[in-house]
Amino acid sequence: MLKTKRASAVLLALMLLLSTAPILVLAAEEGMNAEPQKNEAANALQRRAEVMLRIAERTASRIGGFIGKVQGNSNLLESLENAGLLEDFNGNASRFEEAEALLEEAEALIEDGNYTLAMEKIRESLAVFRDTYRAMHRVTERFMAAVEAQRRAEGLIVAMNRSLERLEKIENLIDEADGDIADLIEQARDLLNIEEARELIEAGNVSEAAHRLAEANKIMNQIHVQLKARARMMIRARVTRYLRIAERFRENIMERIRIAQMAGVNVTEVLQKLGIENATAFREEFTKRIQEAREKGDIDELLDAARDLGNDLWKIDRTVTLHIAKHLRERNQHGPFGNGGFGREEQSFSQQGNSTENPHPAEKHRGGRGPGGGGE
Repeated sequence: MLKTKRASAVLLALMLLLSTAPILVLAAEEGMNAEPQKNEAANALQRRAEVMLRIAERTASRIGGFIGKVQGNSNLLESLENAGLLEDFNGNASRFEEAEALLEEAEALIEDGNYTLAMEKIRESLAVFRDTYRAMHRVTERFMAAVEAQRRAEGLIVAMNRSLERLEKIENLIDEADGDIADLIEQARDLLNIEEARELIEAGNVSEAAHRLAEANKIMNQIHVQLKARARMMIRARVTRYLRIAERFRENIMERIRIAQMAGVNVTEVLQKLGIENATAFREEFTKRIQEAREKGDIDELLDAARDLGNDLWKIDRTVTLHIAKHLRERNQHGPFGNGGFGREEQSFSQQGNSTENPHPAEKHRGGRGPGGGGE
């Protein structure tokens, strides 16, 4: 394919070189069509013939240069042959050589003084040059069309292979329960048969190969829609379980607050630092937030609400726990019983806090149990 691209680029560049040839052909023909005046001297006729010859020779040089460069480029000749155009090119090159022979005859006639016959020979050669130029343009157009068709065909094969890779990845995501999706995968795979696609392209039926690719991609889009819907259902189920854990965690915090109050901690002051009026307000606020999260219709909003809820509960639990521990340490240091019973009370409370079920998203993520993770 790369060789063909290079060949097409070379051919286009050479056609630019050839593009000035029609100007020279027309100029020569205009000079030839002007009838010499009856009273024109023989030397004037000679000059006219010589001018026509020079113009014709320049035209031949342009077209001959184009043909010579093509013949000297093996890659280009191979590409023309693969496109079925080499025979046409060689045929026009042979006609050009015949026209060059006419110019040699015309030059000899001018030297012999036979200017009228020389101009006839030049006229014949210019007609051949014009036909050769047009034929070369047709060959170039057909060649570029063949290159474009090959480029499109190779692009289809590449696209089909990429679609097959995507299909394999999708197949790894499903299990035996996904019978409908498995059937769709098989339909898409049948449409993406590379061997059949190459046969269609070689037979010239590129449009059918392109149609099969388009149909396979439509089926794959259907599969993606189904997988996305299934994934959202699974995420919603996990988040629902996560919210139930958050409810239990809320009650654990309420129990922790009750213990803290019994130990003499000013829990209301602690909660107010967190923007919560008191323990009752804490329970009401988080009960409301859990219910609102359950009612979220959009899965992304549901996930955000669950994560925010877990973060806030974790922050409150952590703050209350730290204040209780601090209060107990102070009591142990200054209380009438020294470091005896209350030290054991603090240790027992800390162990209780560490064993409390914790829905903090970061912790859940590390354990694979977050609202969008793989566990409960």
